[in-house]
Amino acid sequence: MSSPPQSGVFSTQTPAVKEPRFIERIYDVASRGDFPMNRYFFDVYNSDGQVLDDDGQFFESRDRARAEALRILHDIARDEMPDRDLVKLTVKVRSDGGAQMFEASLILTSGWSA
Repeated sequence: MSSPPQSGVFSTQTPAVKEPRFIERIYDVASRGDFPMNRYFFDVYNSDGQVLDDDGQFFESRDRARAEALRILHDIARDEMPDRDLVKLTVKVRSDGGAQMFEASLILTSGWSA
């Protein structure tokens, strides 16, 4: 049986991002400047409406946040496409200050031609 990680030390098993103590530790380390991390929020828009991200995720670069936005698009398209002939998706990435920094959209259509 392994002992819990010491305060301020990350375990080899990463807890869910939404676990409050984990987020507090990441924010604490990032705010001290130990390594540059920024919080990005991923808002999802589709034909059913919008889902605004209230929690955000930490990434060390804009490129990583961009990759996450594209991964989100892929995952949602995979889940929604089998049930629909038209899927329109957009992921908008906001900074910690609320400014939109990036947007990625995907439109998928399907249908029998004959």
